[in-house]
Amino acid sequence: MTPNVGGMDRILRIVAGLALLSLFFLLEGNARYWGLIGIVPILTGTFRWCPAYLPFGYQHLFDEERLTSPPPSPARTERVGVRAPRGVPASDKPHP
Repeated sequence: MTPNVGGMDRILRIVAGLALLSLFFLLEGNARYWGLIGIVPILTGTFRWCPAYLPFGYQHLFDEERLTSPPPSPARTERVGVRAPRGVPASDKPHP
């Protein structure tokens, strides 16, 4: 299983799951069993995989991918967005 639940989504799922699960202990009668639904978000947050995301191809791992990707090379960052004026040939060296 490839993880498809990101960091913030994971925290929110676990907190919401614990809140729902607490209803099992707070409510009386048959209504208390609705609190067991909290097990689902706790499990999806713990295992970082949600089967409901599969049909949509949704992955909430943008923060982790951005943090683990290597930074761009210094040569490339110096030239990003720098354009030579019209009529002036572009130089390979950045301007000081």
